[in-house]
Amino acid sequence: MDARTYLFVPGNRPERFVKALASGADAVVLDLEDAVAPPAKGEARDAVAQWCDEITAHDRARLVVRINDAHSSAFADDLRLLRHAGVAGVMLPKAESAAHVQAVRAAVPDARVLALVESARGAAAAHEVAGADGVVRLVFGTLDYALDLDLDTTDGIEGLSHAASMLAIASRVAGLAAPVAGVTPQIDDEQRLLADLAWARRHGFGAKLCIHPRQVAPLHAALAPSAAALDWARRVIAAETASPGAAQLDGRSAMPATIIDSAIFQGIFSSDEMRHVWSDENRTQKYLDIEAALAKVQGRLGLIPQEAADEIVSHCKLEQIDVGLLRQQTERVGYPILGVVSQLNALCRDKLGEYCHWGATTQDITDTATVLQIREALAIVERELAAISSAMARHAKTHRDTPMIGRSNLQQAIPVTFGYKMAGLLSAIERHRERLAQLKERVLVGEFAGAAGTLASLEKGAMQTQAGLCAELDLKQPVIAWHTIRDNIAEVGAFLGLVGGTLGKLSMDVKLMMQTEVGEVYEPFAHGRGSSSTMPQKRNPISSCYIHAAISVVRQHAAALMDAMVADHERSTGPWEIEWIVLPEAFCLMAGALKQSRFVLEGLEVDAKAMRRNIDLTHGLVMSEAVMMGLGPYIGREYAHDLVYDICRDAVKQQRPLLDLLAEHPEIKRHLDRAALARLCDPANYLGQSGVMVDRVLATLR
Repeated sequence: MDARTYLFVPGNRPERFVKALASGADAVVLDLEDAVAPPAKGEARDAVAQWCDEITAHDRARLVVRINDAHSSAFADDLRLLRHAGVAGVMLPKAESAAHVQAVRAAVPDARVLALVESARGAAAAHEVAGADGVVRLVFGTLDYALDLDLDTTDGIEGLSHAASMLAIASRVAGLAAPVAGVTPQIDDEQRLLADLAWARRHGFGAKLCIHPRQVAPLHAALAPSAAALDWARRVIAAETASPGAAQLDGRSAMPATIIDSAIFQGIFSSDEMRHVWSDENRTQKYLDIEAALAKVQGRLGLIPQEAADEIVSHCKLEQIDVGLLRQQTERVGYPILGVVSQLNALCRDKLGEYCHWGATTQDITDTATVLQIREALAIVERELAAISSAMARHAKTHRDTPMIGRSNLQQAIPVTFGYKMAGLLSAIERHRERLAQLKERVLVGEFAGAAGTLASLEKGAMQTQAGLCAELDLKQPVIAWHTIRDNIAEVGAFLGLVGGTLGKLSMDVKLMMQTEVGEVYEPFAHGRGSSSTMPQKRNPISSCYIHAAISVVRQHAAALMDAMVADHERSTGPWEIEWIVLPEAFCLMAGALKQSRFVLEGLEVDAKAMRRNIDLTHGLVMSEAVMMGLGPYIGREYAHDLVYDICRDAVKQQRPLLDLLAEHPEIKRHLDRAALARLCDPANYLGQSGVMVDRVLATLR
């Protein structure tokens, strides 16, 4: 049941059954539950039974019946219908335990169950349900789940992220197909439909529920693999068939050898979306897009025949490029551009391809392609930073006044609030978003300058070609060639390094706060996540470790990109190629760090009681500064410091609360009674301007 789309149709509307099958949906869900009022459920069962008797076995195989939940009075009647109708596909609502699934399988032994998770109990039992015999897929009932938790989804669906990730993880662990995302009620809003699908895909989902036939086609289009991906898959299969266990594709092993491309680790350290941006397929298509744009512009300007321009453009498609041959050409020449141009020339009729690449040089195409890839990559970074900002803002607002201990040199210092800690990180994220907006102006600039940057290759129309090409690609026109002036690319690396530093700070604090002795926050829980192979009690930080590792490498890559700035003369010999190596990896690792950070923040478990317990751990010693400042007006700040210092030492030796010793001290008693000292020792009275600062940060949000 690896369907992409599941289209609901009410079980008491048989006139719609045939239309639903003809809609193109991979599966049709005959709904006996929400779509049918209780008095009409018997009529609906009769309609489904009659129709199933009339259709072919092939059509019956596409059907799923959503029955009523295991606690419903209609449950037993629905199971009898399934036995009669011969429909194996069953959607079980309110699935909250393996016992619910077993009840279905006991009545219908061959049932293939899609377990619909619609509640907090269901999400918490996701691993149990996914592992139950007969379950073939998990389905996320987002609307009912939001109602169960009283989530406000008016301004966003971040509150669904934790449960969504739990379902995706449970599905992967149980060996099921990727889970199915919930419905989009707005049937006329295709933009919302596709946005919901994109959110689901980012959370590991592979299919979606539909409530109207018009939702099916856009979803299929969005879920369809690209032509390049299909071609790659076909060639991998062919290579494996020809040489089982040692497949070679385009002269290389089809087995990935890096963390980023690892079939096992790629979803941890990067994302499919970012890997696509920096893939051979996308990079080569960018070369073709630039050659096509150049031909269009020069055709319009009359610099090359329009017939040649049209012919060149018609062949600038990745599927027309022989990638194996391109590898051979690249290894021979040293750069891929000449191979691309050579193949385009050969594809064009009547030698019209001779006008391809007119006046350009290899680095013009390569640099501009890199900028186009950077633009796509920065869009991903920008989106993830916005989501991280939103999650941090929620924590800052929720925990504005939640006291916790501030720490200095890993020692307890004075109280702050958890909202203050989050707001500090949020302020950095907002500065990164501002930096990103600013650097686009400097970085998203095309390159078309010829051999040494002077465009001497075009006797006329040189600057018009440059302007037209950049306009065609929606890039800024450079004021001068930047072949060996690489501050723009280095700035991108520095930006990624800065973002990584903030994410690393987040991961470091989460790791420290997850320590057994601290226990103030925890990464999102999923059954088995963070387990030790030998210590059953362990709940290790996982995402935070991956963030730390990824951003550490990104920082090294940022330094390498600064090395690449030290280029010789007008076209360099080596520093340029540093960018080819480290820029894709920096972005791919950053995508992984951003994804893991977002996962942590959107599902972060905060234990306010543990925070207060840790404040009280020293029996008041952390309030010594407050006491010192309270005594200062009476006996002087420096003398108060030394006096309180000595009393703190006595409190440690005697293992007594600081307040008791302060109240007993004769000199202090002359100025402050026990009630006044108790107020000074209350952490809630010494949070300073934490709340004000949180509010100031939140007020800056866009």
